[in-house]
Amino acid sequence: YERKLAEGMSKKQALRCLKRQIVRAVFRALETDYQNRINPALNTAA
Repeated sequence: YERKLAEGMSKKQALRCLKRQIVRAVFRALETDYQNRINPALNTAA
């Protein structure tokens, strides 16, 4: 957020970038969890 403000973005734009990063991380975690649940055989170490 601070870096985006330093780049000259408005507070609204910087906050939008921060929210987007958070959403991507949450979605990636949810998607990984879903894949682990539907295909548990791929998660076991051989």
